[in-house]
This record gives sequence, C-alpha cells and structure tokens, in this order.
Amino acid sequence: MCIPALSPNAGERGARILPLGSALPPTCQQHDLKLLEAHRRDGCLALWGVAADQAVPFVLLPHRLRAIVPCAQLVYCRDIGELVQFARPLGRYLLRRGWPALVIDASGPVPGLIGKCFGGKAPKYYKGPHRPSFGDLAFTEAVLFGW
Repeated sequence: MCIPALSPNAGERGARILPLGSALPPTCQQHDLKLLEAHRRDGCLALWGVAADQAVPFVLLPHRLRAIVPCAQLVYCRDIGELVQFARPLGRYLLRRGWPALVIDASGPVPGLIGKCFGGKAPKYYKGPHRPSFGDLAFTEAVLFGW
C-alpha cells in the first residue's frame, strides 16, 4: 500500500491524469483504449497519465479497507515504472476524490513509492508457464468479484 501523492519522484513536468472520456490523448494506443473502456463498464476508474510524448493507461478499483480506509486497488498499468513516474499526479487525482491510499500487487516494496509492504496477504495464483506482471490484474477476479 502506498500514498502516491507523497511520492518523491516528481515525474515529468506537466504530467497530468485525465479520466477516460475527456479529450483523447494523441499518443494513446487502440488496445489500451479498449482495455480502459471495458474496465470502466465494470465500475473501475479508467485513467490516462499524460505527459508531453506519452499516454499511459491506468485502471483502478475504488475500495475501503476493513470498511474504513478509503483506497484504490491498482488493477492495470503496463509497467510499475510508469506508475512510479506518474505517482505524484495520480496520487493528487485520487486524493481530491477521497482516496489517499493505493494498493498495488507487488512482491515487495516498490522503489520510488512511499508506503508499506504487507507480504503474503493476497497471494496471486496463475496457471501456465508465464507469471502475470505486477500491476496487471485486468480481467481477473479482483475486478469481477471485488476484493
């Protein structure tokens, strides 16, 4: 769990977070757009991290830990490095909506993010030879059934 608004990485100057449905970033990829649209229909927050030369997709699922602490679960990002790059603007976006914390699927602390690692709390099972990447819970039970 991290507090992305406290991220020491300022990211790229002018980086901002836009919800899906606002002006479409010119550098967005069609498959990213389809993924964001599908998850928005499932009740997730579908966002773009936009900087000068890139549009980065993020999917988040609003939640409350122990029915008290408002947070969001990271459902999808292409790479945890992109999350770190956009952490501060993403954290401010979430904070303005009442979600100060972000829960991330990771095997340990993520360099560049302020937070605490709770190892072994939610093991991730998969079938096949390729382990899913961290930060990719797209189209899993976390989205379909909640966590």
